[in-house]
Order: sequence, then structure tokens, then C-alpha cells
Amino acid sequence: MKRYISHNSINESLFISNIIPNGVEDIGSSAFANCSSLESITIPNSVKSIGSSAFANCSSLESITIPNSVEYIDDSAFDDCPLKTIYIDKDNKYAINYFKELGYKDNIKLIDNDVNESLSIPTDSSAADDYLYDMNYKKLVEERYDIIYSQLSENFIVSPKTNEKSIDLTEYFEGRERVNIIFKLTEDFEIKYKDEILNSDIIPNGVEKILKDTFVNIKQSIENINIPDSVDYISNDTFSNCSELKSIKLSEKLDNIPDRCFMNCIKLESIEIPDKVQTIGEYAFNNCKSLESITLSNNIYEIGVYAFDKCDKINEITIKEVIPNFKINDYIENHFKCYGYDIEIENA
Repeated sequence: MKRYISHNSINESLFISNIIPNGVEDIGSSAFANCSSLESITIPNSVKSIGSSAFANCSSLESITIPNSVEYIDDSAFDDCPLKTIYIDKDNKYAINYFKELGYKDNIKLIDNDVNESLSIPTDSSAADDYLYDMNYKKLVEERYDIIYSQLSENFIVSPKTNEKSIDLTEYFEGRERVNIIFKLTEDFEIKYKDEILNSDIIPNGVEKILKDTFVNIKQSIENINIPDSVDYISNDTFSNCSELKSIKLSEKLDNIPDRCFMNCIKLESIEIPDKVQTIGEYAFNNCKSLESITLSNNIYEIGVYAFDKCDKINEITIKEVIPNFKINDYIENHFKCYGYDIEIENA
């Protein structure tokens, strides 16, 4: 059955930010007209048409989101609305041209359909409040981050605009498939914050990959860094030569510490290797002169050459006991004993 929102079906006093339930195909004439408190609206991907005066005289409406499904918008649909930001699916040429002809060329921001789809409301929601789209969250994300999608590489590049504690981006990217989410600092960011200490929580949860050139021009600004558990890959050399780095929390999803990843981090004092890590690359912690404590699991089966060479202050190597009375694997024991280190077992 065709679903629609009709004239006078909306109680204007209920809305400041609103999302229409997924499944609605038509927004009828004057459906939201005169909703003076409505500040933002997200149209779901099911909507095909927006009728005459649908949002007319919504005197506080500044932000709207138009998906790829919209095929018709009446000329009077947004009359007397103080629109400042119009998010339009990048593939909806009709909507892009419609708002350009109305004089909103500078107010249009293109979004990716995969992201937009992941933020719609299920039609069978039994608790609407649990599924209401938080437009303030989406707006905050897009104010705080440059998010660029590359069709060629099928990657999202996420770059913070400010040196602040990160926002969790898990919900923002929910539903996307077969794409990587890569964290990267822009040149503008590096120039703007080159004399500041990098926020330890600058990397947002939801990011999956950190590449080798991510911090290349700002390494002396890193003292502490937390890598969220969404990250499953770090490239070679990512934190090498971070001479001020004192502590780092690694993602629990990592299964490898790559070559030279922390080489020459001369102030790093301790490191806890996540349980899933099986390999530690060549020179991974080479010349970490202040490194005193290493904690790792018994799952490691390969440690590259010189991985802990020139780490002369190491006085404690702890293996996590994954099962009672387990035996340290021969590879770990032989590797560290050749350096003269004693190994302790940490009880579970």
C-alpha cells in the first residue's frame, strides 16, 4: 500500500529536528506547512515526491537532506524557509538542478547514497525514539570532519578539522559494505596545529586503517595516542620517529605490528601488545631507549629481526596467561632469552 503524509497530519509543536519514517513515498501538499519550530528534516530514500507548500513557511527550517529517490519537488515546497544547508545525494541530478535554479547553489552539499541510506528509520520500529535520526549528530560529524569518498579505491578518507577529542563515527558509517575507512591528517590541519600537542583521542572509533604518511609532518606533536578498537590495520613506519611519544593504546583488532612501526620512539616507556597480534615486524620497536615494560599474549609466532634491538632499559616482559598452567611458546621464550630477558606470566 502506498504510504504518504498528508495535509495537516503534523503537529508542529512536536518537532525541532525530524526524520520521516522509511516507506513513505509522497509528502503531500502543506504536510509540514507552518511548522515554525522545525529546524531540520531528513527525507528517507523511499520518498519520490514532495508536494506543493509541503514545508512552506517553516520559519526555522535551515537544513534539509534529499536522497536519490526524490523525483519531483513542487516549486512551492520550501517557500519562505530560511534554508542554509541542503544535503543532496550526489546522484540525484534532478534535486541538484532544482535547488540551483532556486538560487541555492552555494548552500548545496553533496552526500554519498551509501551513507544516507544507513541513516534511515526502519518501517517496523516499535519504539520510534530508538530510531529517530539525530540530525545534530550528522551535522556535528560533518562540521568536525572532512569525509571524502573515492570511487576508484572505494575508500572513505576521514580527516579531522580540529584538534579535539574524536566523535564516534560507527553510526555514521553503519550499513556501508566493501569500503575501507581511512584516517588521515590534512596539510591544513598540520599547518594549523603544528605547535600544539596532538589530542590523544584524535582518531575516531569507526576508522579502520591508518597509513604510513598519516602523521608524517606532525610526529613531534604526539605524546600520547589511543587507537580505537575499530582499527584493524596500521602501516609500516606509522609512528616511527615520534620522539615525544610516551604512551600508546593499541586496537584490540590488530593482528600485526608492522615493520618499523615504533622505531626511534625514544620516550616510549611501556607497550601492551593486543591478544590477537601474531607477528611483530622487523625493527618494530628498535631504539626505543626508554622502553622498560612489554606485555604480550602467547599467540605471537614471529618477531622480526632487531624488533627490540637497542631497547636497553627493558626489565619486564610479561606474557598474559590465556589458560591456566599454559606453557610459553618456544618462539617467544627463545627470542627474548637470546637478549638475556626474563619472562613473567601474568595470571588470568
